[in-house]
Amino acid sequence: MVEPALLDRIVSEFPENASGVRACIELLAEGAAIPFLARYRRERTGGLDEAQIRRIELRLRALGELERRRASILRTLRGESSPDPALLEAVEKAPDRTTLEDLFAPHRPPGKGRGGAAKSKGLDDLARRLRDPATAGAPPEEIAGPFVGPEKGIGSVEEALEGAAHLLVDAFADDPGIRRRVRQEMRERGVLVAVGFDEKREEAPKYRDYAQYREPLRVVAPHRFLALRRAERDHVLALAIEIDAPKLLAEIEPALVPAGASEGVRALHARALRRSFEEHLVPRCAADVRLELKESADEEAIEVFARNLRHLLLSPPFGPRPVAGVEAATKGAWRLAVVDAFGKCVADAALRVGEPAQRAEALATARSLFEAHGVEGIAVGSGAGRADVLAFAREAARGSGRRVALAVVNDVGVAVQAASPTAREELPNLDQNLRAAVILARRMQDPLAELVKLEPRAIGVGEYQQDVNRLRLDHALEATLQSCVSFVGVDPNRAGAALLAGVAGITAPLADAIVKHRGEAGPFRKKADLLAVPGFDARAFEQAAGFLRLHDSESPLDATGVHPEHVPLVERMASLAGKPVADLLQNRGALDALPSEELLAGGVSPMTVRDVVHELGLAGRDPRARFRAIAFRDDVHSIEDLKEGMTLEGIVTNVTNFGAFVDLGLAQDGLVHVSEMAGRFVRDPQEVVRVGEVTRVRVLGVDRARGRIALSLKPPPPPPAPSAPKPPERVEAPSATREGAPREGAPREGARAGGTGRRDARPRVERPAPAVVRAASHRRDGLVRGERSGRGDRGGRGGGGGGGGRGPRGGGGPGPWRGRARGAPEPDEPREGPASRSGSGPSRPFVNNPFRAFFETTSPEEAAAAPAPEAIHSAEEALAAPGTGGGGAARPTGEKEALLGTLEVDPSEAGPRSD
Repeated sequence: MVEPALLDRIVSEFPENASGVRACIELLAEGAAIPFLARYRRERTGGLDEAQIRRIELRLRALGELERRRASILRTLRGESSPDPALLEAVEKAPDRTTLEDLFAPHRPPGKGRGGAAKSKGLDDLARRLRDPATAGAPPEEIAGPFVGPEKGIGSVEEALEGAAHLLVDAFADDPGIRRRVRQEMRERGVLVAVGFDEKREEAPKYRDYAQYREPLRVVAPHRFLALRRAERDHVLALAIEIDAPKLLAEIEPALVPAGASEGVRALHARALRRSFEEHLVPRCAADVRLELKESADEEAIEVFARNLRHLLLSPPFGPRPVAGVEAATKGAWRLAVVDAFGKCVADAALRVGEPAQRAEALATARSLFEAHGVEGIAVGSGAGRADVLAFAREAARGSGRRVALAVVNDVGVAVQAASPTAREELPNLDQNLRAAVILARRMQDPLAELVKLEPRAIGVGEYQQDVNRLRLDHALEATLQSCVSFVGVDPNRAGAALLAGVAGITAPLADAIVKHRGEAGPFRKKADLLAVPGFDARAFEQAAGFLRLHDSESPLDATGVHPEHVPLVERMASLAGKPVADLLQNRGALDALPSEELLAGGVSPMTVRDVVHELGLAGRDPRARFRAIAFRDDVHSIEDLKEGMTLEGIVTNVTNFGAFVDLGLAQDGLVHVSEMAGRFVRDPQEVVRVGEVTRVRVLGVDRARGRIALSLKPPPPPPAPSAPKPPERVEAPSATREGAPREGAPREGARAGGTGRRDARPRVERPAPAVVRAASHRRDGLVRGERSGRGDRGGRGGGGGGGGRGPRGGGGPGPWRGRARGAPEPDEPREGPASRSGSGPSRPFVNNPFRAFFETTSPEEAAAAPAPEAIHSAEEALAAPGTGGGGAARPTGEKEALLGTLEVDPSEAGPRSD
């Protein structure tokens, strides 16, 4: 039962659904499983999903630990001779564990250090007098005089003051206010520094990027901090937190010295504070802050691990079809196993592929087994040698005369699973390498059913899972496994004990009992038969029944996610529809035509009706995605075969906060950095890719010495635009005067009245009519437009180039910013009227100079092939761009500030930026 105070506190932290949170906490306290609450008690929890319920459960767990520690501290304080009521009240109201420990620090039993020895001599009273304003005005020697004497074990005043100083050092170190101030300084202005990098360590090459590491503590990424801690654990470097200690001491010291203290007492306090800082405060507070960073990094790493595990467990299954698994046990000696649709090993072979003759014989053996057992898929492990095995499997599949799908199966933990007692019990007559081949084939058939047999931490699809809190990690992974199994559903007539133990409400002993009962009494005919299993009581049945799927049951609803308690509602639906229950399954038309008013009679909530209709519509379907085979390139077998610019298919094997690792069929996985995932800013790589997903990547670079492959998910950049052809040179008129030509100085024919007349006639070259005129600055992903210019409300003006002018459409110059009157057409909108070079009327579409790809005459093909313009993200960048009229000194300072004040930059319209 949850204490009322604790319940009220958690409810107050989730005010948007207080009643649902309260009901959720009560149900959790009763032992309800989270998947059960999220799916079948939504009307009571207010529609809380699994993520929200898990957050509430974690908070409930954390607050429970806090309350237990609070109760322990209160018992200790109340056991003192004269407890301080103010201190007890502060402890009762402490919001977190750190505050609790700070309040309790001065009341811990004294240690065996110098402060403890001084206290045993009765010098704690001297330390109090040195801090008391009533006595601190005297010289310290005078204050310490009464404490000197042979009977007190103190031979001199200096010895007494030294002991008192030790006590002051401990008092300052335990002062909650000082500790809080030092931690605040570290969090806000501290710098995390790597010191003492040891290049001679064997692990040093892995961490050489951190040799000169310095970074403000407040911006340290969680995954980077975990990497630094691992380097520290490997003794490659040490971590320190730097702060401006003199400045902080100058801020703290005045508040500690008692008012009216003598110079000697002030000096004694200053020395004690500096010693406390060096010996206690900085190390302890640094440890506290590092612990906070560690817990935050653990939380994020565990979340990443749980999400990756979920995506891997829910990988698309190949289905119950015959599959062959190939295990590259040793180089040139492989094991092949064929399993039927139920995962039973029906054939196996030892393949020797070291010599050409042996390889030909192995191919013939594999093809005959494929043909004899109707193999439809081949599973290859993702470990070392997979490129050779893939080439062999591809060749064997082509010669088998059948359509066979190839899949690279994540083989993490296969060796451990093959050597486990469970595998030896399931496959008693097979050696370990052959068992590994069977496991690979089964993982292709149903990844979830096989991966649940492995300890979640051994799957290894997170970052730094060996460095995080093991208990919290195990709890999160077990919860993820239970969520995935409950999401897919389990057939109790076919599933093994490991898969059944993942169902909400079923424990490992109960899963063993179900398998044993099934073997003795035969398959279950309906869900209610599970109640005959020893230990399977009504409480367990309520939790688990909705997640079990009996496909051969007497009732059609037993194969769906409809809970048995909702069967009367479904029968009422069938009665209203005038159809049998079986005809409602996956019958969207009949379900949508049901009268909602009549279904809500009898206190049934609309949420329950919607959930039941949803389950009926999905009856018999696997909620996981469809299986897709991957095609690795035949010409890429090692990292030496990779070239920059290659496009390949790969499988995402791991997703971290800084990117994703992709299996290309080589010994090394490639890394897609988060900056190369999309043409936009990506905060979380999980938004773009998931573990187990097949994706196409482009090779950016290959570091063969370090075995690193840089990949990108972005499309390749477009080819450079062809340069516009130069116009032919004008043909100069002959200098000699032709017959009939006007005399020099005589007015030419057709000269304007009052004008200077025309120049000599020259042949004119007619240019073709424009085919495409493209204003690259109109692209929405890079455009930054000012609503008004810095001069007036109506008009704008060109930023530097010809034809200024004012008016609704501004000047015609090719400057970077252009004002636009309210209601005036956007630059993308067509403009009526002839082109004009003046700024007072309609003009051709303007082009911002920094975006200008071309304004010349171009063909549609050239326009389509033109590269995207470089985006400008801020007004400052545009003002500094070359050729824009901003250029720095060309624009007066006041005018520049006025212009910056009127520009409106929309971050959502800005192009990609590299962080």
